[in-house]
Amino acid sequence: MFIALVVLLSSCYLVTYSGRIESGDTLALFDALGSLVQQGDLLLDLSVSDHPPAPGPNADLYPLKRYSDEPLPLVLALPLYALGYALPGIG
Repeated sequence: MFIALVVLLSSCYLVTYSGRIESGDTLALFDALGSLVQQGDLLLDLSVSDHPPAPGPNADLYPLKRYSDEPLPLVLALPLYALGYALPGIG
């Protein structure tokens, strides 16, 4: 009975799941993960079109924002993102 309930609820969830990033925090997390795995920094370069940078006072004319949220979701999601990025045909 319990397994049938879990399968039913999971099926309903998967049928209605859109797979789109809806919130800005999730976009920032995904952007920081991609930047950390691919470039080795925490600059938000993929979502620069949502929050364009302002000119800075130093030599950097248009500096990118850094990821400034909590580090725990970033640390927990990093192995899965890196695995998906490393496997051919997935990432």
